[in-house]
Amino acid sequence: MTKKSSNVILTMLAYISKRGYYLLFLVLLACQPQTPISNGANGEKVTQNSKNDSFVTNKHNNTAKIAPKTKNKPTNSQNMPTIADTVNYLFSEKTIVRQLTMRGMIDVQTVLPNVKVDLRYSTTNNFVGTDLYGDLDQCYLHPIAVKKLQLAQKILSDSCVSCQLLLFDCARPLSVQKKLWQKVVGTPQQHYVAPPSRHSLHNYGMAVDITIFDESTQKMLDMGTKYDFLGSLAKPKYESKFLKNGQLTIQQVKNRYLLRSIMQQAGFRAIPNEWWHFDAVSLQQAKKQFSVLP
Repeated sequence: MTKKSSNVILTMLAYISKRGYYLLFLVLLACQPQTPISNGANGEKVTQNSKNDSFVTNKHNNTAKIAPKTKNKPTNSQNMPTIADTVNYLFSEKTIVRQLTMRGMIDVQTVLPNVKVDLRYSTTNNFVGTDLYGDLDQCYLHPIAVKKLQLAQKILSDSCVSCQLLLFDCARPLSVQKKLWQKVVGTPQQHYVAPPSRHSLHNYGMAVDITIFDESTQKMLDMGTKYDFLGSLAKPKYESKFLKNGQLTIQQVKNRYLLRSIMQQAGFRAIPNEWWHFDAVSLQQAKKQFSVLP
């Protein structure tokens, strides 16, 4: 191993220890396959780490009834991870699930198995047209938000037996918030994204983008706009105006009211600019009491 390689590994090891991956790294380091490639000057075998490494990705379109994506693993022809790919894997967007669970976030469908998940930022079907979440296709939330969501689903079921909540976005690490911000900064879309320096409640697992799915029709309730529609028609504060001029129907406004009603009864807070967004706590409370997801 060269001096440069040793320095790189020591640097990575120090960084990994801060992230809680120290033991995993040591295990993977011990498992490194050694492949003979030539004879040395004195006839001894000289080896190097195998470089036949690849990530295998099997991405699926996200729908209300989504099949899980194939998780990506760094492997080589001997089905063993190499140091370089292991390090890259640990710090890539592919490890968001691990990061979220290590920080106490809960996969909502482990608690509410009938809830639908259509995580739009894990696909290109979003307003920036980019997959920002890698292999994350589950909704993770802080336990406080999960408890409130359980109550919201119960309230919804009591009023609509065939209805289930459908989740578009949940916990969003700050690293993803930075990527999203980079996509919109300096554009008209910038107004719709919280700057990473300010944080979004999504960055604490304390916000959810949500709608209602009707099993009897196999459709989402009509809310008057699509999710992530960037325009005044999506803003609850203008509903009376748009109802009066015919841009929203009575049924569309009733559907929005139903969603707001059940979420607010469950302890969530609605916001005036997006019919789909609800906060479990205030941003001030989150910054004071909880840690941001890195």
